[in-house]
Amino acid sequence: MDILDIHGQFVVYIGRIHPHRRLSLQSETMSDPIPQLLQDAIQAHKARHHEEAATLYKEILSVRPKHLEASFLYGILAAQTDQEDLAITLLQDVTRRDPKNFEAHRWLAGVLSFRERHDEAEKHARAALHLRPDQVDAIFKLATALFGQSKYSEAGQVFGHIIRAFPTQMDAYSGLASTYLKMGDPSLARNVLREAVHLSPNSENLLKLGEVCLACEDAQEALDCAERVLQKFPGDVSAIILKARAYRNGQMEQGEDEALAQLRSVSPDHPLGHTLYGRRLQSLGEFDQAEREFRLSIELAPNQGVAYYGVTAGRRLNEGDRDFVHQMKQVALEGKMIQDELAHLHFALGKALDNLGEYGEAMEHFDQGNRLMRELRMGTRRYDRDASKQHVDGIIKLFTKSFIETQLEKSATQSKTSPEPIIVAGIMRSGTTLAEQILTCHPQIGGGGEQAFWRPAESLCVNYRKGVIDQSVLRKKAKEYSDLLAGLAPGYEFVTDKNPANRLVYGLIHLAFPSSRIIHMRRNPVDVAISIYTTLIRTGAPFVGNREDIVYALQEHERLVDHWREVLPSDRFLEVHYESLVTDRENETRRMIEFCGLPWDDACMRPEDNLRTVVTPSFWQVRQPVYSGSLNRWKRYEPWLGAFKELVK
Repeated sequence: MDILDIHGQFVVYIGRIHPHRRLSLQSETMSDPIPQLLQDAIQAHKARHHEEAATLYKEILSVRPKHLEASFLYGILAAQTDQEDLAITLLQDVTRRDPKNFEAHRWLAGVLSFRERHDEAEKHARAALHLRPDQVDAIFKLATALFGQSKYSEAGQVFGHIIRAFPTQMDAYSGLASTYLKMGDPSLARNVLREAVHLSPNSENLLKLGEVCLACEDAQEALDCAERVLQKFPGDVSAIILKARAYRNGQMEQGEDEALAQLRSVSPDHPLGHTLYGRRLQSLGEFDQAEREFRLSIELAPNQGVAYYGVTAGRRLNEGDRDFVHQMKQVALEGKMIQDELAHLHFALGKALDNLGEYGEAMEHFDQGNRLMRELRMGTRRYDRDASKQHVDGIIKLFTKSFIETQLEKSATQSKTSPEPIIVAGIMRSGTTLAEQILTCHPQIGGGGEQAFWRPAESLCVNYRKGVIDQSVLRKKAKEYSDLLAGLAPGYEFVTDKNPANRLVYGLIHLAFPSSRIIHMRRNPVDVAISIYTTLIRTGAPFVGNREDIVYALQEHERLVDHWREVLPSDRFLEVHYESLVTDRENETRRMIEFCGLPWDDACMRPEDNLRTVVTPSFWQVRQPVYSGSLNRWKRYEPWLGAFKELVK
């Protein structure tokens, strides 16, 4: 007979459980009822008549409390019927009395891991493997127990062993990918899942790969995964959701709209569908309608976080929202959601309490949200300050004023390009979105959003160790970039790129486009730090989420900006202070437009009327008339600054 494993994936043959002492029904006396009761219990168990089987096992144990076979089989039944505490009690007793019972150890390891008692599960998984070293499910349970204890390096080794020894065990690929994600390396997770898809291109593997591709900021491969699933299953909701998210991450608006329309057609009451549609409406500036979508999502699925975050991100909350804030607090206390959702909920509560002036409690929720999001993004990986310093040192050492001039003399990229890039950068939360919104009000400037182009290109063009730049590769990348911008904003003479990471490659961009303008945004560093810390940032810089790391990154950023100011031509590098742009808007705006070599246009004074899509965290702020409410915001949090005090001047 066969009895399914607790996860329904493996089969146990009862006849092989105790080869050293099998029950012999023939040896029992005819007057003994136990053999027949056990046989009846096994038959009921096999037929999945669980209540009948449980009654019979209990009857046997009431007569013979130490009946080993009945205790073991009843332990399995308890595990199968979600009675984990009973299963653990019975199976622990079996392993104490029969320490060579492989199946009892294996089952017990699974149930203990299910109850998150992973250290005990590891002990029983190892005991099972001592008895049968090559049994794949026992190896898998060991890997699961190690993973549950955050022993990711060991877990990864065990999952890797399973893949090498049993290459068709798909769960091992998922386990290893999850381990790499916990270690903060989504690129390795993607490689593992690519191999899984190669071996078994089913929907489950494709969707897992697509999710990891989004974590790697690879929207195109995620989209390809979704499309492969939809070719076989056109109405697959998970694939449509993945497609919508991939289009959004890739800033492909038409595709996002089509995917959302498809989702609403296939599953009009899907909670995440309402949330995704609400996010799309927010990026278009339709905040009231967006909030209605978020509220519908919450009605359908109250125990979540993303839709609550959507509501709080779309406007300032006020005293009339107290019931809504109370609802969020209750949901947070229950905590019945995945880590990503809970992180969104804590940031939503932080934002709401900030609006209500309850800054101490707000900071508590921001602390929780940052901890959760940093763990999701980074796993066990930490911000490598030494590597960051060495990179800045390498940039400063290579991109001297004389080196830049020499490279420009050698370069064949001196001619003006079309479209001409306007680089708007600075460290995140320094006002780059506002600056781009102002610039793209001008009829000759198109918006390119944030393009993740130049940091990957840097590794191909620059060899910091040798102190050289490959001019042929740089010319090729410059052409690719021009084509990219032309496709993003057809017909415009100038196109913006506001990726904050471009601050690290100003010198390289200047060599590729000597006539282009770089507008560098500056802001009070302690306000920047508070803004970074109180903003939910899913991907990006490794210093996000930790106060000390944020301080260090800001200090290194200032060191690099001091260098760019010295080596880049003043007619190609303009610094704009966020505080001045807010308090002296017309003069600073005119200064930016003049710097770009363009005639003045009054539309640049009305950035809140700009209808272009905004998908950065500042999507609500830039739709409002320019205001000074965020200046010196740090003072509201002065008692709770912690490490940020170091930035106060």
